[in-house]
Amino acid sequence: MVLGAVLCCYSLCIPTILGIIAAIFCAQAGSAPTDEEAYRKLKTAKILNIIGVIFLGLGVLFVIIFMILYFAAIASVMADYPNVQ
Repeated sequence: MVLGAVLCCYSLCIPTILGIIAAIFCAQAGSAPTDEEAYRKLKTAKILNIIGVIFLGLGVLFVIIFMILYFAAIASVMADYPNVQ
């Protein structure tokens, strides 16, 4: 959840939102009347966190690909100009 908050801009804040929802489910599991209900809430929180990590990974991957393409385009443009001395 902390990593999702720090890298929020890379994946449109989806991991942060899912992490907050998962934290709420974890807090509710602590006060659940039965063990079965607590288990279901913790399982839901775990799934939300996994989905958040996947979105975070996709966001970081997108940024890396974008940066590679961006710098390749700059290198291509710079190669067209003669060396100025």
